[in-house]
Amino acid sequence: NKINIEPIFKESKDMPILEDLYNILGKDKKTKIMQTKLIPFVKGSLKFFNNFHLIFPQNGTHHSACTLFDIDGDSLNEAIAFYELTSNEVTSTWICILKQTDDGKWIAVKQIPGETNMVDRVEFVNIADKDESSIFVGWKNSGSPTAQGYFYNLEGGNASNQKSFAYSDMVVADINHDGKQEVMILDLSSAVPKMSLI
Repeated sequence: NKINIEPIFKESKDMPILEDLYNILGKDKKTKIMQTKLIPFVKGSLKFFNNFHLIFPQNGTHHSACTLFDIDGDSLNEAIAFYELTSNEVTSTWICILKQTDDGKWIAVKQIPGETNMVDRVEFVNIADKDESSIFVGWKNSGSPTAQGYFYNLEGGNASNQKSFAYSDMVVADINHDGKQEVMILDLSSAVPKMSLI
């Protein structure tokens, strides 16, 4: 049986406020079950998303504003979310890392300031002989032909920025078949193209 739901169309390209969507879904018993899925984001441990705008990576493997991945190698996924906040007419971007508790709740363990207002890509790279993966985030300014790549390591609940570099494009792969991933970087910002390997 199909459920007939009255369509509500947006009149702008702004991201919707989650609490507004939550309230709309609660008005119809047919969409009540969808409303319950948003409770953690509006009323619970993830409510910091409310009134924030999510940022979606433009390129790479992961295009979602919130990605699940086992960063620390404990066989449990962490969540990595990108968002922006406007306060007093100043907009800032952030990375939020969340872990799930034993009772299933998600809690924010680290929030990291962003570098620009656009995320080019996010990748998870194991470039060392460890179970942990580094979080690679490419930050980009609108209209710029290159992005600035940063590696973040999550150790003991803290995320530290290890290194950064400019790139036009990149590939993550185990190029030399040694069981570790390498990052191949292409930089076209100068007259002579540059290629390097991490």
